[in-house]
Order: sequence, then C-alpha cells, then structure tokens
Amino acid sequence: MKPILNDLYLLFPVMLSTFSLDVLINISKHPALAPFVKHVIIGLDQYEPPVRHHSWSDISQCEAFRNGWADQYTLTSSGRDREMLAEAFRNLPNLSTVGIRDYNAQGRTRDEDRWRSYGAPTASRQSGIPLRGASSEYATRVYTLLFQALADANNPTRSVEIILRTPGTGLSDFAFFLPAVTTMRPVLDGLQQLLLTLNFKEHLSMDNPVIAYQTSSTWTTSDTTRHRCYASRPENIVAPVEELY
Repeated sequence: MKPILNDLYLLFPVMLSTFSLDVLINISKHPALAPFVKHVIIGLDQYEPPVRHHSWSDISQCEAFRNGWADQYTLTSSGRDREMLAEAFRNLPNLSTVGIRDYNAQGRTRDEDRWRSYGAPTASRQSGIPLRGASSEYATRVYTLLFQALADANNPTRSVEIILRTPGTGLSDFAFFLPAVTTMRPVLDGLQQLLLTLNFKEHLSMDNPVIAYQTSSTWTTSDTTRHRCYASRPENIVAPVEELY
C-alpha cells in the first residue's frame, strides 16, 4: 500500500495502529513530501476477538494477532492515538481534508489495494484473520478523536468527510457532543464542508435509548437537537451534505 499521488497531492489512508500512524508522522516530517499531503483518511480497520475455537496455522499468526490487538487497544485507551494524529496534523502545512471511511464495506467499486488503510493488508496477512470493518460505535469514537486531534494540532481544516458504506453504519448522536469548555471552536469555525454519514436509529435500542423531553408543549429528542445545535456552530460551511440511514 502506497500513498495515492493524484494531481500533485497525496491522499494518505491510515488505520489506528502504531505502525500506520508512525508512517504518517514520518511523512509529515519529510520536507519534500509533507507539503503535498492535503488529504488524510482514517480507516475503520479494527481488531476483534476471534471465534472461540479459531485455529491458526502456526503460532506466529496467533502472536501477530494478539500483538496487533494489544497495540490497538493500548493506543486508543491511553490517548496515544490522539497524540500521534495531532503530531502529524501539526506538521502538514497544506492539510485541507480529513475523513473517515470504511474501505472494506460492500459496494465499494474502487480497487481494493488502492483504498486499504496503510498497514491493514499486512496485519490481516500476518495474523490470518481479516480485520473488522465499520461499526457505528467505532466510527463515532474515531470521529470524536479526529476533531480532538485537529484541535490539539491547532491546524483547522476546510473539509471533513465521513463516508461510510456498510449498511446501517453511521455516526450516532454522541459524536456531536460538545463540552461547555471546548477547544473545538477554531476547528469548527474553519470548516467549509462537512459531509456526514449518520445513523441515529441505534439510539432506539434499550442499550442506547433516545432521551425525549418536552419544550413549549412539544416533544423532541436528544438525537436531532444535539446534531442541529452542533451543525449550527460552523459559520462558514458552504456545502453541508448528510447521508441518513
């Protein structure tokens, strides 16, 4: 997997692993390559527990899977993924678009190798188990991480694109929660395009219920209210697009 050179700029897809993010950081520090990186995509490639009686062909596959799983778990639980993304974003002077995509989703027509996250094919080959694709919960977590890293880097970008093609997968309402004291304002103010794939239906489950409340004798829900409040923050958006599932 190589960065995609298109019209004299680099589009670089990564996954949340130390190996993948290290490569992005190294590119961001390269004096010749860094100015050409305008588009960074985070793939939702994720380790998940194998079936209980999964049989590996040799011990090296089992060790590769457990090491990769432990790396991703530690990376996300410690906050180091946020630190690494912020470092890379801080060093990319012409970064204009960041996004999230589920490359392995059904229905993608692009060449598979071209759109795999850097490091994902190697991880799958070494462990003998395909990495998990998209889920609404994981996409929501990565979306929040993306904005936190942009805020930490103090490098607002013009466009954020969340394109998810797995049926039923999209950002939940929790993605748009903004704490009372936030450093997100410069990031939101700098946005000109916000393309989202949304899925508020998951909140209809008992594990994640919609909270309804009454305002001026009419009932509303926390889902749409939070999203509308969030979407009203960026003042410069000229082409908002939403894909609803």
